[in-house]
Amino acid sequence: MGAPRYVQAPNLRITHAGDRLTIENVVHFTALSLHSAITEVLAVFTEPAPLAAVHEAFDGFSDDVLAELVDALILIDERDLELFRYGSLRAAKQPVGAPATLRSIRRDARADTFVVLGAPVDLAAAYRAGARLGPDELRAHVGEIVRPAAELMDLDRRRLYDVGALGVRDLGDVYYQRGESLDAFGARLARMSGEIVRAGMTPVVIGGDHSITPFAIAPHLEAHAALGMIHFDGQTRFYDPRPHQPGVHNFNALGRVLAQPSLRRLHAVGLRRAGFQLMPADRFVDDDRVTYVSAREAQRLSPVAVFEGVPADLPYYLSISADCLEHDAFPGGLTYYQASELLAHVMATFRIAGVEVVEHRPGTGRPLAHLLGEILLSRAPSRALPAIVLAPQ
Repeated sequence: MGAPRYVQAPNLRITHAGDRLTIENVVHFTALSLHSAITEVLAVFTEPAPLAAVHEAFDGFSDDVLAELVDALILIDERDLELFRYGSLRAAKQPVGAPATLRSIRRDARADTFVVLGAPVDLAAAYRAGARLGPDELRAHVGEIVRPAAELMDLDRRRLYDVGALGVRDLGDVYYQRGESLDAFGARLARMSGEIVRAGMTPVVIGGDHSITPFAIAPHLEAHAALGMIHFDGQTRFYDPRPHQPGVHNFNALGRVLAQPSLRRLHAVGLRRAGFQLMPADRFVDDDRVTYVSAREAQRLSPVAVFEGVPADLPYYLSISADCLEHDAFPGGLTYYQASELLAHVMATFRIAGVEVVEHRPGTGRPLAHLLGEILLSRAPSRALPAIVLAPQ
């Protein structure tokens, strides 16, 4: 395979001011201010060309400037042209932590930092739509506890958390072009999640319905030769009751994941609901990578027992569906406190490479959002709560 070839982005706006000019990619919300001579360099990429073509035309041209043009999506790999034609990200209305851009993620990567990424689609919802509203609604509720430069008092755990020292950034929402397919959106989601993974940070993807999972986890399956998945849900997501509708949807989202050889373990917690109707063509597949603890079993087990036998030497992708929690439409399930204790154990015991929260139900997001907030706080410095009475200001 030859060197990648780059081409000018199709949505550039150039503004001149003396011997300087500003180049904006208007759909990616990026801009650079450079010397006006850069127009000669951009002319090299009117048609796809390798970056080395600039050195052939302009001896001694700076590689750093070329890197800036690529980072700002002024020059785009020709293979990504359709993927990014209408943009890749939209800024969050209420970002969790510091707002971030692709350039900042690439240039200022910090380990142990969570990067929030919204996936506002419910293209494969089986019943009621609305999960696409999850990124906005959950961010609003997470912001109730993860506030910049604040110390959070947690009476439940008798801790004080230094939220100001917590590494959380928000890359915004992956852009959805109205009318495009799930696969088209999913490719963009996988690319954006992959940027975070390659930077060595931890993606936190907020859905969206469960059909986003194969795309959100894909960069992790590529980055790790062996990966585990911990799946909090009320349903298995292996079942395919819609043979007339090929592709990924809510019921079969984990089937594609399980087909990947780098997935070495899948442990599900919270499964429930009797009454799945088996069709004549249905068959059971024995896969020793898959284990589960039902919601009923979890009622009487300690967190250690729930995860007994799950190897701690793998990196894990943590998937949390709102369906793991008890609610009127889906009897049974984990209580908020049960889920909180189990997730605290997960964050303390396993190496979590990525997180997703899916299947949000509009108007009911506060418990799910606060669980996400607890996951973020698991990496914040904390100390014992000395008292509960505060001195007057």
